[in-house]
Amino acid sequence: MSTIKRLAVLLAGEFRTWPLASKSLFKFFEGRAEQIDYYFVTWDYKAIPQEDNSILPVTAQDIIEPFNTHGRTLVSYEIVKPIGKKTATFYNQAYLAKIANFLKKRQERLNNFVYDQVIETRHDIYLSKDKNVEFEYTLCNDFEYESNSPHNLNPVKD
Repeated sequence: MSTIKRLAVLLAGEFRTWPLASKSLFKFFEGRAEQIDYYFVTWDYKAIPQEDNSILPVTAQDIIEPFNTHGRTLVSYEIVKPIGKKTATFYNQAYLAKIANFLKKRQERLNNFVYDQVIETRHDIYLSKDKNVEFEYTLCNDFEYESNSPHNLNPVKD
């Protein structure tokens, strides 16, 4: 049993593979604290290219469903409009992480407590406790993929 009572996991980034990655993320954090609360922040679109170049919106149901399926506690989430910093991806990630931290801080203030530990990560990655996991990697032909995402359509000059 973990000695950590309350753990906040801040999940921030592009929606991308969240429905698939959620299972491994939940499993990775399982048992790390007596209480694990999740906070989720993403842009208002799915960064998955469609054949007709359309942009699919992220809905509340898209975010909530994996939490319900896996019986995890989603305390708060935010779906954010792009801020137009395409050329500075670190800025985009930091912006989303900042919003996630605001959501966490609000929960702490409203309920008069402080989390024992806070972890911030993207929600489109695979984490595993198993050190013997092997993957098949496929190299991309192009290093950077340009799409018609809102970041590319409405850039802000730095």
